[in-house]
Amino acid sequence: MLILAVLAVLVVAPAPAEAAGRCHRFGADFAPSTGNPQRLRVRFSVWRFGTNRPVYLHYVGPNHHLKRTVRLGTARGRCGFLRTGYRRLFPFTAGPGTWRLVFTTVRGYRVSPRPPFVRIAIGVLRG
Repeated sequence: MLILAVLAVLVVAPAPAEAAGRCHRFGADFAPSTGNPQRLRVRFSVWRFGTNRPVYLHYVGPNHHLKRTVRLGTARGRCGFLRTGYRRLFPFTAGPGTWRLVFTTVRGYRVSPRPPFVRIAIGVLRG
């Protein structure tokens, strides 16, 4: 049995001044955050990624290599918000270890992406 545990949520790089209005700092998340990672269906949300910009999710494995890149959609509205429908957290079989989900606006994965980007670390345990 696999168990999912959220280890850390890290928002990287500061957001620019609040000149755009009441937009919050950029970030990303998913809900629900617990369950079997092989069957868990979640909604991804990203905000402040820029208006009319594509949002990609890069899955980086415990060996620090890119496993897969998925396009989540296009950020809309004044603050660049996107919320997906329910989809599998891992669209593949995730092995045990610490996986990193990297949300960016660039299709190609880079170890040090340019802002805005968010990294979320997820621990997958085998029980």
